[in-house]
Amino acid sequence: MTRTPLSKQRNKHIQRVLVEAAKLAPRQDHDLALVYETAKQKGNSNRATLAVARKMVTWIGYNETSCLQKLTGAQRRRKRRLRKKNRITQRADCQVLPFAD
Repeated sequence: MTRTPLSKQRNKHIQRVLVEAAKLAPRQDHDLALVYETAKQKGNSNRATLAVARKMVTWIGYNETSCLQKLTGAQRRRKRRLRKKNRITQRADCQVLPFAD
C-alpha cells in the first residue's frame, strides 16, 4: 500500500509542526506508541512517524467535529453574538486618540 503525503494541499509550516509533535507523541501516549511500533516493524522510523501524524490528524478532526455537533442552534447564535460584540469592543479599545497640543 502506497501512501501520499499528509495532504495534497498542505501548509508546510503546519505539517512541520505536526511531524515534530508526532515524533514526541509516542513517549506521552500509549496508543500512539503502539501505532509507532507496528508501523516501524513494517518500515522505517520516518514512515512510523508519519503514521502517528496521520493518527493525530484523525483525532484532531474527530474532536473538532464532535465539539461543533454538541452545540445547539441557540448556543451557536450566542457564540456568534459574543464574537461580534468582542470585535466591536476591541475596535473601540484600539482607536488612536489625537495628541493634545
